[in-house]
Amino acid sequence: MATHRALIVDDEPDIRELLELTLGRMDIDTRSAANLADARSLLEEDSFDICLTDMRLPDGDGIDLVRHIQQHSPELPVAVITAYGSMESAVEALKAGAFDFVSKPVNLNVLRNLVNSVLMLTDDSSQRERRSRNTLLGESEAMREIRSTVEKLSRSQAPIYIWGESGTGKELVARLIHDKGPRADRPFVPVNCGAIPAELMESEFFGHKKGSFTGAVPTDVRILSATHRELGELVEAGEFRQDLYYRLNVIQLEVPPLRERREDIRMLASHCLDKLAQQNSRPGLELNDDAMEALGDYDFPGNVRELENILERATTLCEGSTVTHDDLNLPTPGKASDTAAALTPGEVPLDTYMDNIEKDALIKALKQTRYNKTAAAKQLGITFRALRYRLKKLGLE
Repeated sequence: MATHRALIVDDEPDIRELLELTLGRMDIDTRSAANLADARSLLEEDSFDICLTDMRLPDGDGIDLVRHIQQHSPELPVAVITAYGSMESAVEALKAGAFDFVSKPVNLNVLRNLVNSVLMLTDDSSQRERRSRNTLLGESEAMREIRSTVEKLSRSQAPIYIWGESGTGKELVARLIHDKGPRADRPFVPVNCGAIPAELMESEFFGHKKGSFTGAVPTDVRILSATHRELGELVEAGEFRQDLYYRLNVIQLEVPPLRERREDIRMLASHCLDKLAQQNSRPGLELNDDAMEALGDYDFPGNVRELENILERATTLCEGSTVTHDDLNLPTPGKASDTAAALTPGEVPLDTYMDNIEKDALIKALKQTRYNKTAAAKQLGITFRALRYRLKKLGLE
């Protein structure tokens, strides 16, 4: 007896029959519609585990149906059937919320694998939701939105571009998208692209055995890119390839800095102290009121990673189980401790340390040229466009 139900939307009877037969042999009960209006009616009167829709329909297109389902039944995964070679339509469908796409003529093996992936995701959704709540901490509005977005993106196969400052938890977000998606039983492979020499990049990703570059074996991966640099501005400055940017940035997800969700600091600090107590066999670690207030007022240029480093250092230095304001040893705002000269890569993430050095160099050049940006750019040996990008990135405009 069929345990899953699918909605098939296509105006070609032969295609509908082929899909119905294929899914029927997978013990999936199917209902079909020839247009958007009929599909919407079936969605109102019945529930489904997956929807397959053609892109071109007599009264609209498949993307209209994707948007309708996103609005009224966001938990229902949708796969769009596109014309061969119509990558623009496929990308548009993914941005609208489609789970995946299949090109015509439909490869039945590809279709079966896609459907199995969707059903596995649907069957395990409650377990994945619990996992997300336990690892992506925070009850601020920003974090609630991030969790909701992760839930939606995990159902898609689209490339995701994750942007945020250093230490905000971009890799954690990427892992959650993977863990809650249909590839959760397959490896999550983090790659630090900056650590791989350009001439080895191709072999690192695709292998180096004889024949691996010409007519190689197809790869089946989902790309989740994470960076603390604003790639759109790097493209404008001529420092990042535009074609690569558009391939990576199908859907963008921004992870907010800790200073924009201060209400989460108490929860994050408590979680970190609990973890440190367990690791070091020091039960009962806690912050006193002054220490908690100081953390709430601090801007955290290194974000959550810096909070963890501060608390680890403080618990090592503190006497007893209570962390005080003095144990935190936070930099004092407005003093030289905010400059690169007063920070070391061990106190803040290396990216933050380097940003501070760059900021000092820019300010010095601007002062020496009486804030003539053209002259400052020439003095620094960079283009005016690159200077403008760096000033914006570092908040110096």
